[in-house]
Amino acid sequence: MRVIPNLSGPTRSMCPVVMVFLLSCMLQGGAFAQNSTYLMQSGDNLQLSFWNNPELNARLTVGKDGGIEVPIIGRIAAAGLTVDGLRDRIISQMALYNKLVTQLSVTILDYGSNLLYVTGQVRLPGRYSFEEIPGLWDILLEAGGHLQGALLDEVTIVRTEGNGQVFTIDLSAALRNGELDRLPKILPGDAIHMPGASASGSSSPLVRRDEVYIMGAVGAPGAHKLEPDVNLVEAIGRAGGPLENSDLSKVRYVSASGRDQPVVLEFDLENYFKKSKPHPVKLKAGDTIYIPWRRGLPQLVGTVITTVVTTLLTAAVVTLVQ
Repeated sequence: MRVIPNLSGPTRSMCPVVMVFLLSCMLQGGAFAQNSTYLMQSGDNLQLSFWNNPELNARLTVGKDGGIEVPIIGRIAAAGLTVDGLRDRIISQMALYNKLVTQLSVTILDYGSNLLYVTGQVRLPGRYSFEEIPGLWDILLEAGGHLQGALLDEVTIVRTEGNGQVFTIDLSAALRNGELDRLPKILPGDAIHMPGASASGSSSPLVRRDEVYIMGAVGAPGAHKLEPDVNLVEAIGRAGGPLENSDLSKVRYVSASGRDQPVVLEFDLENYFKKSKPHPVKLKAGDTIYIPWRRGLPQLVGTVITTVVTTLLTAAVVTLVQ
C-alpha cells in the first residue's frame, strides 16, 4: 500500500480568487467560525490574528477579572462573550485608532476553565481541555484509548472540587451493558486514572472477553459479541449502522491486543464505500471502533485527506486513506 497525501481534485486547481474568498470567510467568522456559542471564561487562552496587520497578533489569557489586554486598545472584557462577540468588540474599538483594521480571527487555543487530567494506562496521558466536557469514555478515547493491561473495571476519578471525593468505576461493565450514560459526570479539575495490570499479570477485562466495543454515532453503541472473522465494516453494520450525522471519513479503530503497544488506525470509510478499498481490518477481542459525529463544517474546498504515520513512545498512530 502506498501511503501519500491525497491532494488531487478541486484543492490542487483552486484559483487564487477562491482562496482569498475562503480566507476572508475564516477571518470574518463565516462558514469556518469556531465555537460560535461558547461563552469565554477566565483561564481561556486565545489567539488574535489580524489579517494585513500581523504586528498586532497576540496570544492572550482571559484573566480572573474576565478581561484581556489587546494591543493598542488596552484591557477589555472578554468573559461572557462568544468568539464572534469578542471579535466584533475588538474591531469596533480598534476603529477608534485605525479604521483600516477590519479583519480579525479569534481562536480559542485552550479552554482553561474546563481542564482535566488523564493518567495511567492510556496512550496519551496528560492535561486536556474541552469546550464542553464529554463523558468518561469519550475522554479516554481522546487520550488515545487504553493500553494492553489496562484494568477497565477499576478506573478512578479524583474530584478536586468539594472534599476530594474518589470514585471507582467499572467501565467494562458499563460498556457491556450499554450504560455509559449512567457513569458519573466529569467535572472541571477531575483527574481520571486508568490503572494497569496487577502483579499477578492479569490483563485488561476488554481483552479477556470475546467482545468488541463500537461507540459514537451508530444505532446501537456499546459492547458487541465478536463473531468469527468479522471485519470493521461488518461490525458497524451489526451495531445498527452509522447514524445520519456520522462522520465516516474519520472512523477510529483501537487495537487492544498488540504485543507491546496498541495501534490506532483512522479509516476513511466514505472512500472505502466508493472504491471498495482498502480492505477493512479483521477485528480481535477487545478492539474498539469509534465513529465520530459530523461537525457540520461545509466542505467548500473539496476533500483533502492527509496521511500521517507517527510512532510514539507508547503507541503507533496510523492514518489510512487509500
